[in-house]
Amino acid sequence: MSKEVSDFIFVEDLLEKGVKFAVIDVDKTLTHTHPGHLLAYLRNKRFTNRLFWNAWVVVTLMKLPFYYIIDKFSRDVLSKVFFRKYHPFSVEEMETAAREMFEIIIKPKFIPFTHDLVFHLKRKGIHVTLLSQNIEPVIKQYGEYFGVAHYALPVVAEGTRSRVDLANLAGYKERIINTFNPEETIAIGDSIHDFTTLNHVRFPMIICHKKKRWMSQLRNEPLLYRVKG
Repeated sequence: MSKEVSDFIFVEDLLEKGVKFAVIDVDKTLTHTHPGHLLAYLRNKRFTNRLFWNAWVVVTLMKLPFYYIIDKFSRDVLSKVFFRKYHPFSVEEMETAAREMFEIIIKPKFIPFTHDLVFHLKRKGIHVTLLSQNIEPVIKQYGEYFGVAHYALPVVAEGTRSRVDLANLAGYKERIINTFNPEETIAIGDSIHDFTTLNHVRFPMIICHKKKRWMSQLRNEPLLYRVKG
């Protein structure tokens, strides 16, 4: 069973039960975004010729089924395949683009419920941490916007280029969530890729369009917030 929520009244119940921490996923949980947004933004800035940009978009769209299949098999494998595409860009270029993109593209894509929930949790004294398998230049913008701690995949400089450091990718989210006391933590995610995080805590919460079979496999009953659309 699961309980659906539509407002923040449940937070008072969490406080009474001793919740002190909230660990929150980012893409599809806080915003209607995915890790490919920054790459598209960078490519768009580099392609001065619209014909080249349109060709890149077409090729990328043709690869989406391939990425989807990999993602179903393993999110870690997808990360290894996809994040190599950031190599041609410098760290400074990525950070500048991420700041611009956050203002222009990401802010309009916030999910109002979870956006406001972060600030509400902070007002109630709950320590919020963002935990994402996206890259540091992007997630850093969320951390600064909300004024909260964050974890993301680091990006390191390689001359005038960059490399997403995936050395510690295996078990990445699991290692971080294990540092939180499950009895004092709410974890918020949107998909089965957040299962490890959600299953660790006493209080899981899922942002979703509809209930799915994997949700019933969580050891604790999840709260659900249904996103329309």
